[in-house]
Amino acid sequence: FDQQLNHALSLEMTDGTWHGLMKEIKGQFFFLAGVLLLKKSQDGLLPLPSGVKAAGACFLTSNKVDPIDRNEKWIANLPQHGSKFYKWWYLQSYDRVSQIGHMLSQWTSSNILEW
Repeated sequence: FDQQLNHALSLEMTDGTWHGLMKEIKGQFFFLAGVLLLKKSQDGLLPLPSGVKAAGACFLTSNKVDPIDRNEKWIANLPQHGSKFYKWWYLQSYDRVSQIGHMLSQWTSSNILEW
């Protein structure tokens, strides 16, 4: 994640590109914060009920950020030399949404920490 952000600084991007990436970075931030809170609860560093509630709030907030749409103008007009970079972000956005869906589904049907 941090390597991709560092790579982003080396690319020439328009404002629309940065806006699209910042939206996904926000989604990733809340997703990773939720994972960290769950891990801390699992390790006994946070009380389980409060850690799970906070993680759930992070996951729901992250899920409100839509995954990257390939039809958005900033994706369609990308330079060819950065396509691998943008593909990585595109795949990460759908992976984030998929993992959140699986976690929330698991939470409603069984033990929270079995994910």
